[in-house]
Amino acid sequence: MLVQILISAALAALPAPASAASALADARVVQVAQGGEAGQAPPRTAPRPVYQPPRLGKPALRSKIASATRVALEAPRPHTLAPEHVARTREGRPRLYWSIEDAPGEAAVVFTLIAADGIDPLCEHLIEGVGRAGAYAFDLADCGVELAPGVEYEWAISVMPDRERHSRDKVEMGWIQRVEPPEELGDDADARALGGAGLWYDALDRAVRTRDAASWKELMRQIGQEELAMP
Repeated sequence: MLVQILISAALAALPAPASAASALADARVVQVAQGGEAGQAPPRTAPRPVYQPPRLGKPALRSKIASATRVALEAPRPHTLAPEHVARTREGRPRLYWSIEDAPGEAAVVFTLIAADGIDPLCEHLIEGVGRAGAYAFDLADCGVELAPGVEYEWAISVMPDRERHSRDKVEMGWIQRVEPPEELGDDADARALGGAGLWYDALDRAVRTRDAASWKELMRQIGQEELAMP
């Protein structure tokens, strides 16, 4: 009798077997810890941006809109397709991309280039043939101006309903600097290679010239214009 009592007490002290429900819960905990539910792939990391800003400290952000007083309901707003800092090119006469939210109608669209430490514009050029909303390219060769290496320039697109009264203009600016590219960067580098080297303007132009829609879309996403179609 004493032996039976001792055996019963020992059995009672053993842990109860896990139920099927608790075993399933334990399995789910292990699955989550290892990367998700059973049958699901681990989450993908975001693709690396096409454009990597130059590593010279944090780029100074600048306001792209020239003046808050230059707001007119009848003038569509232009956009310079560039970051809000001094972006780079390896070209002396690059193509600069911009867009407009609507057809300008009778308003004039003017490109302006000025050295950052200058007063008088190096170029003022009336852009013709802007008949619809969308993206456009301005070829700096049309100005007969070549960017000097190391110099910062400010460029702007202005929509002018009245060229005699500039208080109603809408203006947006961009900044550009010509630099020496890395030696390993060939002339046939694609948009991603150019962007990775910090050459925003060259990456954007190469994406357009090669019809690289994926790089164009990613570059536009980086400046908040992801819905803008390639010109």
